[in-house]
Amino acid sequence: MKNLFNSGHTDLAPTTASFATVMNALARSGDPESGVKAERLLQTMHDLRNEGISSVEPNTIAYTTCIMAWRNSGHRNAGNRASYLLNKMEESYDEGLHDLRPNVITYTNVMEAWISSGQRDSYEKVEAILDHMIHRSKTEDPECAPTTICFNIALKAIRLSSEPMKDRKARILFDRMKEMYENGDMKVRPSIQTYNAVRTPLLHFIFNRKPLSQDHILISFDFISSSLLVLSRKEAPRGDVLLFLLQ
Repeated sequence: MKNLFNSGHTDLAPTTASFATVMNALARSGDPESGVKAERLLQTMHDLRNEGISSVEPNTIAYTTCIMAWRNSGHRNAGNRASYLLNKMEESYDEGLHDLRPNVITYTNVMEAWISSGQRDSYEKVEAILDHMIHRSKTEDPECAPTTICFNIALKAIRLSSEPMKDRKARILFDRMKEMYENGDMKVRPSIQTYNAVRTPLLHFIFNRKPLSQDHILISFDFISSSLLVLSRKEAPRGDVLLFLLQ
């Protein structure tokens, strides 16, 4: 399309949508080089814009789609590249380019990119992004406030890590989520996926028949009782969570 346009076919000018469509196809292709290829396309968008082609304007959709391509690539460098693109978006938005405002989907894809990269410190990077979202939503951009999905991704990152104290870390993160919800933030209401991600020591025992210390037992029962309290705070406990906790 670019070559046809350059040869005089002005009615075939590339557009932001056409680039985003190709990047979306790359993101869903399963190609391990999809992130590299999508980022090249994103750079081409910037080049065309600098050349004066007004139909091409890198925006939130284009950047987020490129980040999604990195996420799905499973590349070892996926987390680093996704974070780089996110930082570029934030800097551009803070400088007044509102078409590059990152949203919750952008952030969740960066978090998932770190998980898919398989790096040893991935869960720490994911937690740092969650912390950043909370801070930025209070000081600069309320639209990037985390949701239940964001916390669930962070819990998944902890669960998939080799961290020896991951049960305790998951509990600490869950308590933070619970506190935000109890203080009126309905966007972080714990879901069945939340409880499944926490996977308390008691549930490890139920499924794996591994011995528990007295401390683990106390943590587990405290988790279940506090979970039911959260669910009953605003409404009756949900049946799906009750069944999960009691099975």
